[in-house]
Amino acid sequence: MSDPNDNLLPGITIAKTLAQAPKQTMPSKDLLEIPEVMGIVASHLGVQDFTSCVCVSRSWRDAFLPHRWRAIRIKFKETHDSVKYSGPDNQALHKHRYLIQELTIQGPFGADKMHVYPSLRSLRIRFREKQSFDPRGVIDWDLTEKSPLLGYLLLAQVDVERLFCKTLSKHSNITSLDLEDVMIKMDVVSIFWEACRNLESLNMNNVFFEGEFVPVEYAWRGMDQLEDFGFDIPLPKVGVL
Repeated sequence: MSDPNDNLLPGITIAKTLAQAPKQTMPSKDLLEIPEVMGIVASHLGVQDFTSCVCVSRSWRDAFLPHRWRAIRIKFKETHDSVKYSGPDNQALHKHRYLIQELTIQGPFGADKMHVYPSLRSLRIRFREKQSFDPRGVIDWDLTEKSPLLGYLLLAQVDVERLFCKTLSKHSNITSLDLEDVMIKMDVVSIFWEACRNLESLNMNNVFFEGEFVPVEYAWRGMDQLEDFGFDIPLPKVGVL
């Protein structure tokens, strides 16, 4: 059973925010004029709740719309004969693309969901099956054109190929990269390290190098090269297939 006090959490959080706020930020008329309070309230709204708020007045719609679309998750689930989709419809994604700052995509998806997101700063892509980051795969857009402000990128369960390295090299705004359960093709290992020059943070977990008999010291040479670029990060878990 859910705790009845859970319904009090938004109010408790708002009360703490008001208590810690400087005197000059205390509202004279409308509580929602405080950006922090708006953000807290919006984070507890579901789609139906938000729809109801939008119907109250134009000012409510304008107040909550940016918070409602700040972080979006879309999910694709494969079945034996189709792909099920959950998330905002394509028309809504396109309409509110300027408001989306964080986007999470899970499962195999179509390129039609990847609009131009001018305000996107964080992109997380997770697959349940191995797919390639190359023209033959599904991630074939140019991040530099579609998301010029993108600073954080997470890729999970994908194969790193040449197009990814090319994209990473071109997109100088990407300063943080996380790789999880990723295969790095042997013919692009050196290109990959070169593409990491602009990064400030690189986290790698369960990263594999393609090839059946890759000497372990080869992986460490790659890490040494990364250190030459000025990175100070813990050694990742590196595996060999």
